[in-house]
Amino acid sequence: MLTTLQAPGVIPSFSRSSVGNNNPYSEPLLWTMKYRPDYPANDFGNVIDARHWVEGFVGWYNLEYLHS
Repeated sequence: MLTTLQAPGVIPSFSRSSVGNNNPYSEPLLWTMKYRPDYPANDFGNVIDARHWVEGFVGWYNLEYLHS
């Protein structure tokens, strides 16, 4: 996984390795994204489909989702 992320230039952070809740802002966002009813069961098929889905998700998350 680390090699896959580094290939396009993603720089890993090892500030708190092996801790799943090290970012209190991104963890709820990623959880909400993963458990949306329209999240693909297998994969997006291609990067264009993934970008299109994420654009719709971001619009919904920022404008319609009721943040507590």
